[in-house]
Amino acid sequence: MFVPISIPVKKIKNMKNLLFKFKLIDKDDEFLDGKKVWDIFRNNDFNYVEHRLFSKIFSNFVVSLFNYRIEGKGIKEILKDEMFGEFYYAEDYSKYYSYDCGLNVEKFLKLKSSREYDFI
Repeated sequence: MFVPISIPVKKIKNMKNLLFKFKLIDKDDEFLDGKKVWDIFRNNDFNYVEHRLFSKIFSNFVVSLFNYRIEGKGIKEILKDEMFGEFYYAEDYSKYYSYDCGLNVEKFLKLKSSREYDFI
């Protein structure tokens, strides 16, 4: 799951050169915008080396949902219509994720399982 939060640049200052390379921040920016990172990921034409470098930035926004299931179904199966490749873009992340506390699994699973029934 990709969480498009804003991350303080000071928390990832060791990546500052990469952030400039991919034009994700300007000199005076205090936050890295996850939406910008997602847009570059979706519209990239990276070679192998660039992809590996960009992955270092991208991984700061990714939460694994591999082991979570709802009523026997994997999360990937439930969210399949909303996936971009292997990733679910968590547009509604503020309902179940915070930068300080991470993913509230219970809230996330409850919200996504109730949505599954809304589609039926």
